[in-house]
Amino acid sequence: MEWKSGTLPYFELTELIHLFHKKNQEIYKDFTYPDYKDLLLVAKMKLGRLSEEDIKENKRLLEFWGYEGQ
Repeated sequence: MEWKSGTLPYFELTELIHLFHKKNQEIYKDFTYPDYKDLLLVAKMKLGRLSEEDIKENKRLLEFWGYEGQ
């Protein structure tokens, strides 16, 4: 509506669309793992809910995904 009214420049609109699309791609990637155990681990990581046991048992995988610990 802002773009139609002229208060949002076209280049800003396209940038917002691009950012929205990139975020959707990230969400899609998170939920396309074939192993539900990995899916649960990713969700726990993203929500900050990993247990010490999760971290200990999956250290290499978590590091691969970019987990840096707390």
